[in-house]
Amino acid sequence: MEDLKRLWKAQPLVLSAVLAALALALFFAIRVAVLTLHMQFGAPQGPAPQGWMTPGYLGHAWAVDPHEMLEELDVDVPNGKPMTLYQIAARKGIPQQDFLEAVSAWLEEATGHD
Repeated sequence: MEDLKRLWKAQPLVLSAVLAALALALFFAIRVAVLTLHMQFGAPQGPAPQGWMTPGYLGHAWAVDPHEMLEELDVDVPNGKPMTLYQIAARKGIPQQDFLEAVSAWLEEATGHD
């Protein structure tokens, strides 16, 4: 403890910088540990499907093949510009909320989330 006091009197800026660096290192070490445990024991789930999302966006967020999702939901989307889920529901002629619920159910089934 006496050495610390002597160091503080001799080099207060250096000691402050070292203590700040140690605090940051401790913060990030704890953050890495928490995130590692979360990823290991709590599998991440993508966002809930919303009408503005495209199948490609959901496929990326949930780590599923968007073409497989569209095939399972019996959706025929023309190639070219991506369509939102609301546009696809309108094209199929079903209520938007019903289509979003079907997409959500399929995503949960395909990824094993409840």
